[in-house]
Amino acid sequence: MIAVLNAVFVVMIVGMNRWARVMQQGFDRMDEAMEARGDMTIVELANGRKFYAHGKAQCSGDNCCIHNPSDHVLKDAPYWWRGDLGLMERLCEHGIGHPDPDSLAHIRREGGDPEEGFGIHACDGCCRATAGRTTEAL
Repeated sequence: MIAVLNAVFVVMIVGMNRWARVMQQGFDRMDEAMEARGDMTIVELANGRKFYAHGKAQCSGDNCCIHNPSDHVLKDAPYWWRGDLGLMERLCEHGIGHPDPDSLAHIRREGGDPEEGFGIHACDGCCRATAGRTTEAL
């Protein structure tokens, strides 16, 4: 009886895995279509997960952390999304999340950081100006 149950369980798992792959392929095609139309941009975060950002046409302001980053010292660093704040951060080589200045500027333009506390972070100095580049004080 146990052998039969194990066999049924294995068949169920294999079927579920196949279904999950088919569903993922469908989602991937849908993502590609939406990105091609410009409705959104898919960004890979530092942990390998996908982040669904606005399309380039919806950018506000001169700079956008996704589509037109300013020339700050961490502009090429991996992205990290802070869902609790609605803020994009950049992970430095030490694994510290530093608020992306373009994301922070957007939030402040929209009135989303009334006390200007979103720029406070556990800084190790990586987001400060180096090599001739400058960044606003967060």
